[in-house]
Amino acid sequence: MAEVKIYHNPLSERDRLYDKDNQLLNRPALKDCELVATVEVPEDAGINWQLEIAFERTNTIKTQWWHNDYVTSHFSNPKGCRSTSVGDFAVISDKVYICENVGWNII
Repeated sequence: MAEVKIYHNPLSERDRLYDKDNQLLNRPALKDCELVATVEVPEDAGINWQLEIAFERTNTIKTQWWHNDYVTSHFSNPKGCRSTSVGDFAVISDKVYICENVGWNII
């Protein structure tokens, strides 16, 4: 299995600024984001598929996402953690990706 590390953007959705193409303008540095999860994904899956699996596994669908299989949570709030969304980051093998409205982009 490969690992995807998920980092959440510290800016609330209302504080995020987007350009006319809906690209995040005020993107924080990765060092300013919180590592919230490590997600195990199939090693043989392509990068895009690995990112989509990590996204799904860190979203609350039927139960809180931190109870999903193949997820190790790292967040500090004892009450829980929001789902992964636009503006959050994923790291695979030292490559950083940002979650966009549709899919992920390498940064």
